[in-house]
Amino acid sequence: PGDIANSYDYGSPDNFIECNGKLYFRANDGETGRELFVSDGTAEGTQLLVDLLPGEGNYGYNYGSPDNLVEFKDKLYFTANNGETGRELFVSDGTAEGTQLLVDLLPGKDNYGDNYSSFPDNMVEFNEKLYFSANNGETGRELFVSDGTAEGTQLLADLRLEDDNYGYSHDSYPDNLVECNGKLYFTADDGVHGNELFVSDGTAEGTQLLADLRLEDDNYGYSHDSYPDNLVECNGKLYFTADDGVHGNELFVSDGTAEGTQLLADL
Repeated sequence: PGDIANSYDYGSPDNFIECNGKLYFRANDGETGRELFVSDGTAEGTQLLVDLLPGEGNYGYNYGSPDNLVEFKDKLYFTANNGETGRELFVSDGTAEGTQLLVDLLPGKDNYGDNYSSFPDNMVEFNEKLYFSANNGETGRELFVSDGTAEGTQLLADLRLEDDNYGYSHDSYPDNLVECNGKLYFTADDGVHGNELFVSDGTAEGTQLLADLRLEDDNYGYSHDSYPDNLVECNGKLYFTADDGVHGNELFVSDGTAEGTQLLADL
């Protein structure tokens, strides 16, 4: 009694983040389902902030399930499902009344009556804006940007323009977003080079492939992927893992140029 989390792993508190002197996280108190909690660092001041998805689902569970918590412009941004819009981008000023949907990037319902979701993910602040990946139903999963308002939340760049054989937009799957030396780095697949390292100055024109670390094609004529991962900034350089097709999955480093993106050590 008194524990926020119940005995199941899915009730365990997670997604911790500090914002404006308070701790925010996701938890299940056994009554509201997996929702947004806040703490001032005391037991008495640790409580549910808001129940975004009241009631129970078809299996007796009730999950608004806030995720991807990030602080931006002194407010808390996160993804959640309120039962009306699908999983979309939300914002909170730290009060229940000020916790609400920011924008529904993929409105409407499918043939089963379920709400479409744009599934915002990989949110990171860069140059006083919020960058993330999402699917608006037209471009596939691509790179988006927000100034913190609904009107200022939009597609930044569609890196993979062609459709698949069924007429649906291909996804470039931007991932691993990280800032380093005044630029935004991430991984994506533009449909030409495979999954490789990209860079952006925050504009559509300045968002492009940085380096194709695995140039050869496979037996079917498709580009091999080097699958950069675990991107992190250290002492003004970008470090990550990748597979160049020669050394296996090893440690790479980049100074922000194609020429300066190379194997650091074959461990």
